[in-house]
Amino acid sequence: MAFRLLSPSTVGKLKYHPARLLTLIYMPFAVVSMAILTYYESKIDTRKRNLSGLVLFFLSSLLLLLLDLASSGKGGIGNFIGIGAIAGSFGVADALLQGGMVGDLFFMCPEFLQSYLAGIAASGFLISALRLLTKAAFEKFPNGLRKGVILFLVISTFFEFLCILVYAFLFPKLPIVKYYRLKASTEGSNTVSADLAAGGIHINQGDENEAKRHERLSNKELFFENIDYAIDLTLIFVLTLSIVPGFIYEDTGSHQLHSWYAIVLITVFNACDMISRYIPLVEFLKLKSRKGLMIAALSRFLLIPAFYFTAKYGDQGWMILLISFLGLTTGYLTVCVVTEAPQGVALDWLWLVGKKEGPIPVSWKKPQIGWTKLNFDGSCKGTAGKASIGGVFRNHDAEFLLGYAESIGGATSTVAELAALRRGLELVLENGWSNVWLEGDSKSLVDIIAKRKQVRCKEAQRQVSHINLIMPELQNCVVTHVFREGNRAADKLARIGHQLQKPKIWRHIPPDDILRIVHEDAKGKIVFRRR
Repeated sequence: MAFRLLSPSTVGKLKYHPARLLTLIYMPFAVVSMAILTYYESKIDTRKRNLSGLVLFFLSSLLLLLLDLASSGKGGIGNFIGIGAIAGSFGVADALLQGGMVGDLFFMCPEFLQSYLAGIAASGFLISALRLLTKAAFEKFPNGLRKGVILFLVISTFFEFLCILVYAFLFPKLPIVKYYRLKASTEGSNTVSADLAAGGIHINQGDENEAKRHERLSNKELFFENIDYAIDLTLIFVLTLSIVPGFIYEDTGSHQLHSWYAIVLITVFNACDMISRYIPLVEFLKLKSRKGLMIAALSRFLLIPAFYFTAKYGDQGWMILLISFLGLTTGYLTVCVVTEAPQGVALDWLWLVGKKEGPIPVSWKKPQIGWTKLNFDGSCKGTAGKASIGGVFRNHDAEFLLGYAESIGGATSTVAELAALRRGLELVLENGWSNVWLEGDSKSLVDIIAKRKQVRCKEAQRQVSHINLIMPELQNCVVTHVFREGNRAADKLARIGHQLQKPKIWRHIPPDDILRIVHEDAKGKIVFRRR
C-alpha cells in the first residue's frame, strides 16, 4: 500500500499530527465501504465502480493540495479535521477501486492479479522515491519541506488524473480485456455490460438471458468456505497498519537521519513489499498450504515486541532490518493468500460445492483431419411460430469455413431443425465436402435421421425425404447430438435469421458475434449446463 507522506507544516503541531490516526480513520471507511460493495456486488456496474474510485482518489489528492494552499501551510484543528476527512475519503476510494479491480481481474485471469498486486507495491515505492526527491530538492530552501510536499502532491494528482483517462478510454479497448469481459458475461456476470460497450461490444438481451443459466454459491457460503483466507488477510493488514505509517512517524525517534528517518523507513518498507510480491512467481517458493498461511500470518505478531524494543533501545540499522522484514512478509503473504483464493466469476468448480448433482460441462469438439463439421439449428419464436434456420461449417483446426442463416416463415421447431440440416447438406454438396460430421442440439431430430424414426407432419416428411436423398451422396457422414451449450454458433446464426429478409451466406469471415463464439470453441471453452 502506498502511504502518503505529509508535511508537518500542513498538519500543524505534533498534538494535531494525524499520522497515528490516519490508519484508524482510513480503515473503518475502507472496511464498511467494502462490506457494502460486497453485499451489492452483483448489481454494481464494474466500470462505474472503478471509475468512481479513480475519480475519488484524484479529488482527495487535489483537496489535500488545496487545503495546504488555502491555509498557507498553517496548522490548527481545522486542518486536522480536514486531513482526517480526506483520509476517510481515501478509504472509500480504496474500497471502490482496489476491491473492484481485484474482483475484475479474478473475472478475467487470476494470474493477472499477481501483477496487479505487485503494481500496487511498485506505486508505493515510486511515491516514496518521489517524496525523497522532492525533499532533497527543497531541503535548503526557506520553508522547503512544505514546497517539496506541494510538488509531490501536484505530481501525484497529475498521475491520478492520467489513470482516469487510461482506464476510461484505453483499458476497455485492449483485446485481452475485451476477451475476458465477454467470458465473464457468458459465465453470468451482470456487471460488465458498460465495460463491453466501452470496448465497442454490445450484448443483446438474448445473450444476457443465456448467461443466466449459471449459478454460484452465495456470498455467505463463499465466505464460510474461505474464512481462513479472510482471517489471513485481516491479520496481515492489522499488523502492518498498526506499524506503518503511524508508529514509524511518531515512535522511532530521529537518530542520525533526523527528518529523513521516517521517509527512509517508509521507502524501505515499500521497496521490500514490492520485491516480495514477485517471489511467488517461483512455484516452489510459493506457500500454498492453508494451514501454513495461517501460521505465517499469526507468527508475524511477534514483530510487535520486536519493534517496541528496537525503537526504545536499538539503533537505526536494526529498525531498517525490521521494517524490511515487515515489508517482505506483507507483500509475500498477501500475494500467496489472494492468488490461492477461488477464481472466476462462476468461481470455476467451487460453485459445485454442496450440490448433489452438479451441472454438466459442455464444449464444442473438433472434427478429425479431413473432415468438415456442420453445426445446425432451428429457431422458433412468438405465437405465430415464425421460424428461422442457421448453421456453421468448421474444419479440423476449428477454422470458420462457411455460415448460413435465413427466415423460413411459419414452422414447428422440428421442421425448423430439419430445414436447417437440409440446407446445410445442400451446401455440403455445393462445396464438395465428402466427409461430414453433422451435429445439432435437437435429440428428436437426431433420432429421426440416425434411427429412421417416423414423422407425421407432411412438411417434416418432405424435409426428411430431401435429407435422405443427399446423405448417401457423401463418402462418410455421421449425425450426433450435442447440448445447446455446445451448439452456440449455430444457435446464434439461427436467431440472426429472424432479422433477414433473404437467405444469407458468410464465407470465411462470419459476423463478430459468431467469430467470438468460434474463437471460444476453438480454445475448448467449457459452458456449464444445469441439470
